[in-house]
Amino acid sequence: MSYLGQTSILLVDDESEIRLYLTRLLQKYTSDISVAKDGIEALEIYKSTKPDIVITDIRMPNKDGIELLKDIKDID
Repeated sequence: MSYLGQTSILLVDDESEIRLYLTRLLQKYTSDISVAKDGIEALEIYKSTKPDIVITDIRMPNKDGIELLKDIKDID
């Protein structure tokens, strides 16, 4: 059963093992999960999908989690 219903989630982490583990965990609660490996990729996904929840790592290459969240705040 999906506890989050139609809630969409964007998961961002530069470590593939963590992305895989968290994706599997979150799939128990919702099927609408987008995954990105860094802040740049996440921002593009965010612009096209407008997820309800963003879960991000802080330290990542290219664009860190804090920069990503500031960019998202500027958009919405």
